[in-house]
Amino acid sequence: KYTFFRNKNLLIIEKNITALDLINNTKLKSQLIHYDANKLEIISYGKTFIDIEEKYKIISEDIYYLTKEEIIHSEKSTTLIDNLKNKTELAMFNYSLKDEILKGKEIKHWDNKNNYY
Repeated sequence: KYTFFRNKNLLIIEKNITALDLINNTKLKSQLIHYDANKLEIISYGKTFIDIEEKYKIISEDIYYLTKEEIIHSEKSTTLIDNLKNKTELAMFNYSLKDEILKGKEIKHWDNKNNYY
């Protein structure tokens, strides 16, 4: 189901959504997404899964994807798993697609042998 608000240039999509960013090879899955065409911003509400270049998988909630700035962030608890099966948990995160830099708070990291750092 989708609703487009022409006066706000806002698209609301509900139920089993997959949004693709072909330029950054990024896939976002959620149950509710708002796309603000004026700001070039995707906002997911509720549990969200992101796959970045098949290298990183992010599980979080209420994610902001700023497509123009190539930044993904959330103020909610987040889990990131890389393609080597290393796991990082963060209280919130900010990831730059352009620079491939992850920033966060209250970071916990386990390698693929379950060693905690």
